[in-house]
Amino acid sequence: PSSVPTSSAPISMSVPASVVPEPTPVARAAQVASPPMAIAASTWELALDAELHSLLASAQGDVWDRLMHRFESRLICAALDATHGRRMEAAQRLGIGRNTITRKIQELGLDAKNSDENTP
Repeated sequence: PSSVPTSSAPISMSVPASVVPEPTPVARAAQVASPPMAIAASTWELALDAELHSLLASAQGDVWDRLMHRFESRLICAALDATHGRRMEAAQRLGIGRNTITRKIQELGLDAKNSDENTP
């Protein structure tokens, strides 16, 4: 005679909690290794925070304009540098329209800056 139960009812077993292993945490790819851009971004953000707090402490009313001017200038100059001065391609890489990049270049005075650099 067999001692194995023949009913189709589920068998319940209780296991003491001390025997059940803790689940192993699964690391996401982003947590395993930070790409260089993530490290650079955090450094950049820290520098931005320091500059922002310094400007806000000076109680000047043009903090937004000053920082946006610098930020947009950097974005556009970097995109133009990466595309060897091709405005349409720079605009595409930035995710803005060609009219927008042209207007921003004029508003930020980057045309004069670029023409000064090309003058011997």
